[in-house]
Parts: sequence; C-alpha cells; structure tokens
Amino acid sequence: MDKFEVGKSYRWAEIGFDPFTVLSRTEKTIKVTNGVNTWRMRLRYEDGEEWVKDSSTDNGKYSLAISRPQWEVN
Repeated sequence: MDKFEVGKSYRWAEIGFDPFTVLSRTEKTIKVTNGVNTWRMRLRYEDGEEWVKDSSTDNGKYSLAISRPQWEVN
C-alpha cells in the first residue's frame, strides 16, 4: 500500500490548490504545510488505499480537495 511519506510533497485532485509537504505522521494523521499554513489531516483508508481530505472542506469523499500518495510532486 502506498503511504504519505515525511518530506515528500503531494498535489490535490483540484488543480490550483498549492501542493503540500508532509512534515510528520502518526498512525492516524499527517501534519502538512503548503509553505504558508500548517495543519493536520486525518488519514483515511478505502479499498486498501490511503488518502486524505482537506479538513476545511465538507463535500464528502468525492470533494476535489483530496490527495493520494500516488500524486507525489516530483
């Protein structure tokens, strides 16, 4: 299973949102920054895949403010 890794940056489903970098992680959350703000997101799992949703959005799991480890910024 792909996981968010500390020190790596990831993009969002929505183009235009700044990528975020993982600062730390626990079993249940990741702490991230976009260079301006720092916040935590709860790790979620579906069909064996890890994903996160920006906590400032409340549009369900199909919100465009989601990210997956596969969307790493190179």
